[in-house]
Amino acid sequence: MWTTLLLVFPHLPTCHGQNILASSTNQDSPSIALHRPPNITVLPLALLHPIFAEFVADVEFHEPTPEDNALVLELCQVMSGPWENEATQCQKFRKVLAKHFNIQLYAAEVGSTKRTTNGHAVVGEYMYVVFEMKG
Repeated sequence: MWTTLLLVFPHLPTCHGQNILASSTNQDSPSIALHRPPNITVLPLALLHPIFAEFVADVEFHEPTPEDNALVLELCQVMSGPWENEATQCQKFRKVLAKHFNIQLYAAEVGSTKRTTNGHAVVGEYMYVVFEMKG
């Protein structure tokens, strides 16, 4: 079969064909070839768009502020209380987030589905954040 595949796709470089063949014949290895040599690395996130580079830098060099610590402390206290149901827990989270950072997330019914979002934020008619909570 792999010989047929390589004959049908002769434009594949030899290393790709060998990679496919090696991964398909070795039953002990759970790896998938993905049609690229194993020594190729993934493109760093920061090179895809300048905003990703800014995000990566923010994450690496962020110093927690007293406001950050207050949010985390209150979330630990509120969310570790007795679990009532998902809607109540989401409401607790939205209140704490609004209190500390003035971020308003709203729960709303989704069209005619009778389902409700855990929280979302909109600007005009455009939704830019959807919050999902699982218990």
